Amino acid sequence: MNPRDEQSALRVLSGEARGIGPACLRAGLRIVEPFYSLAMRARNSLYQMGVKRQHRLGRPVISIGNITTGGTGKTPMVQWIARRLTAAGHRPGILMRGYKTAGAAISDEAVLLERSLQIPVGANPDRGVASQELLREHPEIDCFLLDDGFQHRRVWRNLDLVLIDATNPFGFGHVLPRGLLREPLAGLRRTDVVIITRADQVGASQIEELKQKIHRFNPNAPILQARHCLSALANGKESLAIESIRGRRIFSFCGIGNPTSFHRALLEAGAIDPGHRWYGDHHAYCKADIEVILQSAIEAKAEMIVTTEKDWVKIEPLLPQASAIPVWHTPVMIEFDTADAGVLMTKIQSVIDHPTST
Repeated sequence: MNPRDEQSALRVLSGEARGIGPACLRAGLRIVEPFYSLAMRARNSLYQMGVKRQHRLGRPVISIGNITTGGTGKTPMVQWIARRLTAAGHRPGILMRGYKTAGAAISDEAVLLERSLQIPVGANPDRGVASQELLREHPEIDCFLLDDGFQHRRVWRNLDLVLIDATNPFGFGHVLPRGLLREPLAGLRRTDVVIITRADQVGASQIEELKQKIHRFNPNAPILQARHCLSALANGKESLAIESIRGRRIFSFCGIGNPTSFHRALLEAGAIDPGHRWYGDHHAYCKADIEVILQSAIEAKAEMIVTTEKDWVKIEPLLPQASAIPVWHTPVMIEFDTADAGVLMTKIQSVIDHPTST
């Protein structure tokens, strides 16, 4: 789906798009919604009853997932946890489904995680196979981080972390295809910890209302709050403090699940926005895309072009050796208050030190 179609679809699903056409489309999707919801409930029940078997991987497994499609911050969350586990002396491995681009031997997200963390990453739709391959090559691995694992029920996990985006927590209140929920909200009963991401982008009353709704489905899971922030700028050769964008005309682009959050972070860092381009999540860039971006930035009289670290992995080989406008990238980072960070790491350390089963 191209970016315009994706944005149009979101406007329909959210109810922002008005008129007979969008209303009829929503009604049609509403007819299909119960069948998808029923299928997900049935699938979850089969796992709960043990009819469908979960595979144990021989190491403690921490799953990082969400209950909606789109960007809730899973990759930055995996990075946050992996860095702290490594600093504590652990040897984590990451298991992910991966999104392969044409001709790629490994997914772009896997490349990003391997580059930024320097730890083993297995990208395979069958996480069990990926775990076996990683353990053969890296027997020192003492725990697995299961990226985007909440609906991947085939793998048994010791801890389930679910991320909920404060700016659109429940996918317009409907299950796919009418909304963005991957499964009914009753699925929150399975989670051990809920992390509200982008919590700084909504008001305190909205956070409290969101917590109350989560508690109706899971009164026992702790609810933590996190925010997204930007780190230093880099271009593969040098780096700049993020403060360097303050007061400068920054043309931005990205292909992530929640581009408006990235855009907002740039503006909060003081950037002036002369223009931007959003692409679909996991967009496979080509040279024509880069040409359009560079030309758009020139026409907007931008001083710099900035994208995310996730997009940089894909565009770096496509950039010309010399560009009229410098292109930079910045990692999107997760931050917690000290207390919430302590609660999360205590939970994770507990299941690694004392796993009930692996």
